[in-house]
Amino acid sequence: MFGFLKGPRGNRLYRQVYSGCCAVQHQEYGTSSLIFLSYEAIFVYFFALDSNQVSPPEKDSVTCCRLRRSQKIRSAVDPELAKFSAAFGMLLTSIKLDDDVQDDRSWLASFARWRLKKRIAKAHAYFQALDTDFENKVIGFLKAHAALEKSNTQTIEINDYVTPTANAFGYVFGLASQLFEDSPEFFDKETPKSTLQQLGQHVGAAIIAFDCAVDWNRDRRRGSFNPLANAEEVQLSLQLCRRSLAQAIWICADLFGKRSQTAAVLKAAFDRTGVVSLERSRKKPTWGTVRRTGWAILRRGDCDCPVDICCEGGSSSGSCCDCLQCLECCNGDCGACDCENNRKEPEKKVEASNHVVTPVTIGSRGVAIGPLNPSGMVRINNSDYPAKTSGTWVGDGEFVEVIAFESFGLLVAPINDIVQVQ
Repeated sequence: MFGFLKGPRGNRLYRQVYSGCCAVQHQEYGTSSLIFLSYEAIFVYFFALDSNQVSPPEKDSVTCCRLRRSQKIRSAVDPELAKFSAAFGMLLTSIKLDDDVQDDRSWLASFARWRLKKRIAKAHAYFQALDTDFENKVIGFLKAHAALEKSNTQTIEINDYVTPTANAFGYVFGLASQLFEDSPEFFDKETPKSTLQQLGQHVGAAIIAFDCAVDWNRDRRRGSFNPLANAEEVQLSLQLCRRSLAQAIWICADLFGKRSQTAAVLKAAFDRTGVVSLERSRKKPTWGTVRRTGWAILRRGDCDCPVDICCEGGSSSGSCCDCLQCLECCNGDCGACDCENNRKEPEKKVEASNHVVTPVTIGSRGVAIGPLNPSGMVRINNSDYPAKTSGTWVGDGEFVEVIAFESFGLLVAPINDIVQVQ
């Protein structure tokens, strides 16, 4: 359970798919592999779900496997796509572990790589069966990324730095299309492979841009490589992350409409990246958190389920639940803190702030953050939104006006065009 594209909080369908894929990974790669089930791999499964390539799980399907791998749980998901998801998670794990060993000389990563050696080899063999040139292509992407870090140039543009990772994700996402059948309903203009490749490129760019931004302070302290030179570039990197997510949102929204599950997953990631604090580096979990969450996994299963699902019907212990979010914030006693997991109505607090959030309405004006070609991101009233035009290209920094609301963002037009119409 790692990655960037964590699904929307409280989405029962997402939890059911996640649980089924978790059980399949358990079957294919063993218990110790479960923490490496990737959110990006689940996203690929949801693309197949949106495309009507697979059927959604039954309504009564479980939302947490609790470390079980019974046939009933595994049957909730398509076996072939679930195997792809499991192999994808192990592939990302191997790359992450290699990176930690090389950059941080982590003994823990080195041990994990040795412990998972056979399972990682099995995942590589799976992808080798989909593309006989798989190993060479992946090595090529990794070498291109490493070459940028070892470049003698003083500065590396973040757009250039994210390119190898973006291409790698696009390539692996595209491999999933071999499990698809062409569907004229959705892919009359584009094949599943090219669409998946575009989504993978946007996702890969968002991941690496986000990592560079949130790790900047830590990398400076450690003397580790980071292409961002100053705080201004950190903000630009975060903007690139969110703009890439916005472009991916519109691909899915245009293909699948307002009910798109993939667009909802991307929108959830877009919203989370808008509230991230860059003033401090990621906090390492304390031993107390590790101990409590480990105990929760043993008791309840390998699940990071949201409170509004796992707490359904309450708990005999009096706590909201034993899932990871609750344990991290309040040790399972949601009545003891003011966290968002508290099921009780929180007391209204008056914050001493002069900042007033102005709602966006038809006619609200803002500025394009990066080009809209024709989709991307705009800033209105100091907040960022996924946005697109009706086909007009808008340059970075140009002013736009909201002309309609879409399911996952805004429809805007250049102000000059509006003036001409008037």
